[in-house]
Amino acid sequence: MPYVFLGLGSNVGDRFAHLQAAVDSLSDAFAVFAVSPVYETAPKYESDQPQFLNAVAKVYTEKSVSDVIAAVEQTEKNLGKHKKPTTGGKGPRTIDIDVLFMGGEVFDQNGWHVPHPAIDERAFVLAPLNDIAPAFRHPVLQKSMAEMWAAIPSEEKKSVTKTDLKLTAVSSSVVPIASVDQAEQLIREVGVDDVYSVKSMAQKTVTKVIRLKSVRATMANILKQEMLSLGGDAAVHKDAVSCKVDKTDVLLIGTLKQLRQLVSKLRVQVAEAQQIAYAVDGALRETS
Repeated sequence: MPYVFLGLGSNVGDRFAHLQAAVDSLSDAFAVFAVSPVYETAPKYESDQPQFLNAVAKVYTEKSVSDVIAAVEQTEKNLGKHKKPTTGGKGPRTIDIDVLFMGGEVFDQNGWHVPHPAIDERAFVLAPLNDIAPAFRHPVLQKSMAEMWAAIPSEEKKSVTKTDLKLTAVSSSVVPIASVDQAEQLIREVGVDDVYSVKSMAQKTVTKVIRLKSVRATMANILKQEMLSLGGDAAVHKDAVSCKVDKTDVLLIGTLKQLRQLVSKLRVQVAEAQQIAYAVDGALRETS
């Protein structure tokens, strides 16, 4: 059960700030692998309330089902979740986190139902799911998110509007390098001036390049030193080296063995390093 999809929603106060706080808090418990675009949506069940902002987070974890649920409940509690008791949980709330999928698990216990039983009727869930996981298949209905989104009536689709708001989280992806020019372009995107050493490594067929997004500058420098100690390398923004920026993208460049060694080293360090370890491990699993 490595991947879990979590639905996020807020319609009270600074809605975007509440969603970002949820992503930040979830990052303490999981490796947040991807976050969808943010949608503004009309209330579906109780119309007499403000518009919602909704998104979906894809996280990587090795936690058990019960531990995932406990982590989600604790996150909601920490963020001051509030629902009007008269609306049956469908009224205004500062934050709401639904466990949509836990890999292919089917779970029904203590009021928790996984997959979430209302996914197929909720445009505000399927729109962001289709953005980040169109090929993922519902383990019970055996339909992909793209197929389920296509089945939503057109009038229902009009109730959701994609915004320009962007939630940030440490996330990762394996980047295939097909040419020297592509390697150089990718490295320059991160903000590295001297591209010789990292470019020469990125060109090697045995090398994998993993892009981590929104890493703290201090941690980015630690990752570079760790990769160098393992015989690999990392591309870090030049301003992150002197900590002139708070966050930066990082390219981890190394062999599969080196990257797995990095994961092992990070897993026994502080929570921030452990989160990156899960993100890197998740990226490697996607390509294995």
